[in-house]
Amino acid sequence: MKHIGYLALFVLLTTTASFAADGLPSGWTFHGYDNYQPQAHAETTVDGGISAIRLSDARGVSGTLVIADERTRCTSGDLVVLTLEAKGKGRMNAGVHCFDEKGAWNPPTNGVSGGSAELGAAWQEHRFHLAPGDGKRPLAQIRTVVGCTKGSEIEFRNVRVRTVGLVPVAYPCHPGRGEGYVDTRPG
Repeated sequence: MKHIGYLALFVLLTTTASFAADGLPSGWTFHGYDNYQPQAHAETTVDGGISAIRLSDARGVSGTLVIADERTRCTSGDLVVLTLEAKGKGRMNAGVHCFDEKGAWNPPTNGVSGGSAELGAAWQEHRFHLAPGDGKRPLAQIRTVVGCTKGSEIEFRNVRVRTVGLVPVAYPCHPGRGEGYVDTRPG
């Protein structure tokens, strides 16, 4: 394997966590894109001793989205596994934004990597397998994004991002196939 990276963006906040004026804990900011304006209401909740971020009153054309300040190393061709627990009403969105080596936003030509899921009243784990790089533009790092569509509400926690460098395999992947190998019949 090229590399395996692991970053835990656990939203396990303590009573001493610092909060910005917008209600988000340190390490998360509202996405500045016009379609996510006005900003939703943000607050921190505790359920079963685990802290979470709740986003409500999502009135932007595209709902609301928050982005993690932490950047994770990632290159084109890597597999990104984004896992989080969420509950709420409506539809959630989660994914990653791509950046080049200098830290400039660098979306892949096939769009922003992410997924969506319907939210329910109980905590549910959601796992997204993403391939953020398309090989056409340089990719060096990613930032996690989580949000919900217009009129939805989301509460999320235990956000984990894992990048796995995949090794390209060309077939045949082993030497020594003799003539007639494909024609061999079982039995």
